[in-house]
Amino acid sequence: TLAVLLRPDLIAVLGFPLAAAALCFGAFALATTRKAMPEKAIAGGLANPFDLRVVLRLTVLIALASFLVQAGQAHLGSGGVVPLAALGGLADADAVVLSLSRIAGTGLSRDVAATAVLLAICADIAAKCAYARGLGGAVFGRAYAVAGLAAVGVGLLVFHALTGLALRG
Repeated sequence: TLAVLLRPDLIAVLGFPLAAAALCFGAFALATTRKAMPEKAIAGGLANPFDLRVVLRLTVLIALASFLVQAGQAHLGSGGVVPLAALGGLADADAVVLSLSRIAGTGLSRDVAATAVLLAICADIAAKCAYARGLGGAVFGRAYAVAGLAAVGVGLLVFHALTGLALRG
């Protein structure tokens, strides 16, 4: 993901959990594409990613996430970064991941940054489950929620197993 590209040292902590979650999501995607899913048009169509409003919105989200993460770290310490990352992930995980990747290793430990990145991604997937239900209907929303929860569960399980091994070893 973006975090690993910007901070290669995070791959040691995030590589396997994110890969496991992606494989799980991919397996669900392959399984569900074999079934006929009812089609429902998205109201208003899809936004052009190069539209100035879309670019400005993302810029504001990144700036806000960066400010909140740095303010959380400054005023609440490392423990304040994790819940703020989860809240920010509800709006946009990419903005939070960019901010965390930038400050990881500069007063914020790699493990705390990795935990915050994972929680931001989990919150983002939870928000997308709601979007899938609202935009795609009950059947699509349920399928996305099952795939999302399975991917989150697998990713967190692998993360916990690896960090537990690291703490013991």
